Amino acid sequence: MTGPAPVIDPARAVRRIAVAVLLAVAVAAGLALALGLHHAGPRAVADRTPSIFPATLTDGGFLQGQARLVSARARPATTRAVAIDLTVPIGSTVYLVGRCDAGRLKLVVEGTRSDGVCSGRPSGVMALKVTRRSIHISAIVSATQRSWWGVAIYR
Repeated sequence: MTGPAPVIDPARAVRRIAVAVLLAVAVAAGLALALGLHHAGPRAVADRTPSIFPATLTDGGFLQGQARLVSARARPATTRAVAIDLTVPIGSTVYLVGRCDAGRLKLVVEGTRSDGVCSGRPSGVMALKVTRRSIHISAIVSATQRSWWGVAIYR
């Protein structure tokens, strides 16, 4: 005895194919995201760092004319220290600028120290004639800040 012939539902086959395609797309998207995050590394965090320094600086009491931003490091309000290593042409002059909103900012460059009062806006701290190709700059704030703070180098 044979039972009734099975009913073939063409829509069921289409649904199965659609589910398989969606699963394949989801797996591919997950792999692409994982690879993207893996290869982004520390840069992914740096990309979320706000830009707190202008591209050009004009500070009549600190420099003549304009200087352009070479490098900058910004830190969250709860971080109290930052460092920058920079390679610049020997003999050039660089302008070190700080931005903080509470307490004082201390910069140390190759053993030379300079202090500035935090004002909440970019402020010139030190002009430096470069005698070495590579320089190391350390900055420390004396108080927890209300917002992002940092150090920039202009030339």
